[in-house]
Amino acid sequence: MNWDALGAIGETVGAIAVVATLAYFAIQLRQTRTIMEAQGTDRSMALYSTWRNTLASNSDLAEALGKANIGEALAEKERIQLEVAADDLFFASTLSWAASAHSGAIHRRDAEVRYLMALIESNPGLRTQWKRFRPFIDEISPEFGNRIDGLLNNL
Repeated sequence: MNWDALGAIGETVGAIAVVATLAYFAIQLRQTRTIMEAQGTDRSMALYSTWRNTLASNSDLAEALGKANIGEALAEKERIQLEVAADDLFFASTLSWAASAHSGAIHRRDAEVRYLMALIESNPGLRTQWKRFRPFIDEISPEFGNRIDGLLNNL
């Protein structure tokens, strides 16, 4: 065997090794993205669960939301409680949506929009809170805010 033949064999083996390495990295990247999406889903569900539990365990806040839902005037304490709770909900939802957008998890972004819309639809008092908090959404993700606004306009 001459040096040219050995060089050709070495180049072939090297090319195969490069392709195998790229395939391995692609598999690892896909697995990492899947894990990150699952972690994001867990965080998102924890957010909504925490929000619901806060509402369920705080009768004053639940009463304030109930009043806001029927358009009844809120006392200053109730207004502040509802604003803080709504701000936390909207801020966390927007961050979760933005993280999903960054990771490319389109299905999670749609779920974030659907779930937040379901909360707003079932609690009309949150609509006023959304309008109040909306300018802050643009600092994080104007696209998320525009999607929610578009759906609210269609109600």
